[in-house]
Amino acid sequence: MGYNADRKNSKKISFLNVEFECGKIPFPPSQYISTVKTGYHKRNVYYGTGIQFKGTIYTTLKNDTIEETPFYENQTIEETIGFLETGAELVIFWILLTVGVVVGFYYLENKWLD
Repeated sequence: MGYNADRKNSKKISFLNVEFECGKIPFPPSQYISTVKTGYHKRNVYYGTGIQFKGTIYTTLKNDTIEETPFYENQTIEETIGFLETGAELVIFWILLTVGVVVGFYYLENKWLD
């Protein structure tokens, strides 16, 4: 007992009037559309996504290509920047800075207090 799956994806996407390979930007997952019975114990289940999305892509465009990047669906540029600035990278930065300052003071043996 098995099943056959047929998947159709677009080959290219258009961003700022430039076409790129489809796999460069991970778009939102597909949604259930419909189930159509095609015979006894046979059915076709359809999933799909929209053809247009609104959101923000934070990436580098160079040499007529785009870097692989996340897609921030339904976020403005300001919302995306706020999200990225409050992420784990910022927390790690402050932890490393704090550890660096403490180690620096320890290394100097607090001679600056004399």
